[in-house]
Amino acid sequence: MTDPYIDAVELAAAIRRKEVNPVEVADGYLARMDELDPGLNALCHRDDEAVRKATAAADARQRGPGGQYLT
Repeated sequence: MTDPYIDAVELAAAIRRKEVNPVEVADGYLARMDELDPGLNALCHRDDEAVRKATAAADARQRGPGGQYLT
């Protein structure tokens, strides 16, 4: 998982450098919510399917027709 304390600017730069992809980031944060929310009870609604769909689309935009990341 990506460092959960990284700021958004650094995280976006890591995605642009292809050090992580959007799907990995989203899955990591969803897992962290699963881990922490039972004790916090802070979330009232989650749409994991929409998050995964959006991050898969973002990842696809970074890849070429052969599935390789574009430079």
